[in-house]
Amino acid sequence: MKPADKCSFVTRERIFDANLIIAVSSESKQYICVELCYALSKYLQMLMLTIRPSRDDDIPFITAIYNYYVLYSTSTFETIPPTADEMASRRDDVLKKNLPYLIAEDDNSIVGYAYCTWFKPRAAYRYAVELSIYFDKDVCSKGFGRQLLNALLEEARLVGVRKMIGVIGDSANNRSINLLRAAGFSHVATLKSYGWKFNRWLDVILMDKSIGEGDATAPE
Repeated sequence: MKPADKCSFVTRERIFDANLIIAVSSESKQYICVELCYALSKYLQMLMLTIRPSRDDDIPFITAIYNYYVLYSTSTFETIPPTADEMASRRDDVLKKNLPYLIAEDDNSIVGYAYCTWFKPRAAYRYAVELSIYFDKDVCSKGFGRQLLNALLEEARLVGVRKMIGVIGDSANNRSINLLRAAGFSHVATLKSYGWKFNRWLDVILMDKSIGEGDATAPE
């Protein structure tokens, strides 16, 4: 696999130039068009994330975001919040495998993170990864998930990943299921009552997606 030393994209700058969309002859109409396009471009900027590789100093934010779900959600089956040191160790393991670990920022504030790591620890699994994606609870309704997931898929492709699987805790977790479905993931299996959290049994949903050439060719 090739090293995932930096991201190949900058999402916030992918906004059209309003000056290129003027196709009206009247000066007054041109002015209105420019104003409308500028306003729309600013609105789109508000909806776009800045996505970058994670850094060591992101760990406290990553830990805080994740531990909310440990304590209050069934999207993870962990029940005891991990420490910042533990989260740093998990990140180090991802990076040692040359896999992406991304940070999402909105208005210079960290609002989410995503990474992927081998589906199982044995070496033959190294081209098949499991994804994790989490957002601050206060931004979950802003539609940022698809941007970060698409970025993760692209970075995974660049380092040679061929399959990505989502392991979704709780079959009622429609937000995660719909996010993966919209990104082209397919349902693989439902594992009935594999988890016990908050005094109830929880299903596990498996969804996967081929990346790049998938299994059509041998990996490099």
